Amino acid sequence: MRRKNKNIILITLLLVFTSFSIILYSNLTNNNFDNNSSYSDNYNDYDYGNNYDSYYPSYGYDNNDTITSTKTSTSRANQIITVVVTSILVVISIQILFYLLFSGFNYLTFKLTFFPLAKIGVYLILSLGLTVSILYLAIKPITFLPADIIVEDNSKNNNQSNDKNNTNLPNLDGREVTDKDINLDDYDQNILITRGGTYNLTGKFSHSIIVSCNGDVTLSLNNVTINTKDTASIINKGTGKLKIETLEDTANTLSDENTSYYDSVIYSTGPLELKGTGILNINGNQNIGINVVSNDFTLNSGTVNINAKNYGIVTSEDGGLINIVDGNLFINSTKANLKSKQDIVIDGGLTYLIGTEEDAPIDTTGGYSINGGTLIALGKDIYETPVTSSKNYTVCLKLQDIVKKESVLSLINSDNKEILTFQAQDDFNSLIISTKSLTKGNYKFYKGGTSTGNLENNIYKDGKYIDGTLVTDDISITSKVTAKK
Repeated sequence: MRRKNKNIILITLLLVFTSFSIILYSNLTNNNFDNNSSYSDNYNDYDYGNNYDSYYPSYGYDNNDTITSTKTSTSRANQIITVVVTSILVVISIQILFYLLFSGFNYLTFKLTFFPLAKIGVYLILSLGLTVSILYLAIKPITFLPADIIVEDNSKNNNQSNDKNNTNLPNLDGREVTDKDINLDDYDQNILITRGGTYNLTGKFSHSIIVSCNGDVTLSLNNVTINTKDTASIINKGTGKLKIETLEDTANTLSDENTSYYDSVIYSTGPLELKGTGILNINGNQNIGINVVSNDFTLNSGTVNINAKNYGIVTSEDGGLINIVDGNLFINSTKANLKSKQDIVIDGGLTYLIGTEEDAPIDTTGGYSINGGTLIALGKDIYETPVTSSKNYTVCLKLQDIVKKESVLSLINSDNKEILTFQAQDDFNSLIISTKSLTKGNYKFYKGGTSTGNLENNIYKDGKYIDGTLVTDDISITSKVTAKK
């Protein structure tokens, strides 16, 4: 090929690649991505309240209301792809430029251009140096979008415009925070978290913490008190996992009043995990203590005390696993303490359920299993037995008479060894007891009396039960589940 033709081809390619590089870079720096493009979903196409019984919250939306989500995740991916393509074009352009210069615009053949071999080293040093410098200077000013998807709830404004007489809608706006150390005393409005990571919280306020991203978020609580009037204390509107951690030697309290917009104290559309070494008190005066929508709830550690007007922990049917891995869980509610249309699994820790008047303490369509730990569930007439594939042995009893609150109770085997001695935290006439100490054999159940042991988490340890009244001595355990009417 003639020198002239070679130069025309190479120069044309150089101009084309350079032009495309400039155009793409211009788009990057001017933020011409569809960063604010959004999609709308009918928020209330699925009637949660009607399909999942009356306990499921009704949010007052009509079919015209929408949730708008900023698609930053998609835009960020496009941004990264554009950077890569631009970088490749820059590299090719610089190589063409240096080849033209070193060859004297094709005056020398390819072989002579890089002879002697030292020329190759000089060529590489100069071309790579220029390439790195240009890419560094070009990419450095670019602000990359976060990986998290920020979810903006615009339903409030929609509703207000469609129905000016609707006064039940709270203010769901919030002040976006990026600091990882947050003193709630410094805020007089909702707090909005839009980036994943760990946030250390102290202090108290009367507003909501709103998590609105697809990244995992950990809220580390250090003697935190939140009491909200119109909405939930903590709201996770994203799909990322929300972890709530209580620090050692801390007592933290989350409460709603009886007008909670989200019908719960903690509301999460993503997976929810509670953990830590401290105490978390949850007071659900509106309806539900913890409500996890279409996702799983896990207790890994810590002590969680839930007092709820109706339901303790609720998960919906689209995922909805409740898993107690470890820790101490105490729930007092008038309806089901644990409710799920999926499985409920107790693998460890202490689960103490009381107060149900209309439902079984554990209410699940998928069944529940007890594979470790201790379960005490006190109810009124109704109980649901665990699945027979459980690893723990379980005793379910229905008593003729009501056992009064604060009574001391003890399950004793045929060798007069105390298996479990505990204090009743509510009146009851039905109960479920499951613990690792239970095996096949014969047992007696006593009420009243006293114990010389230390009362920890409503269970007596390192003592002796005395002066009790025999309720029944006819408990024979021959299988994993023993139900005695």
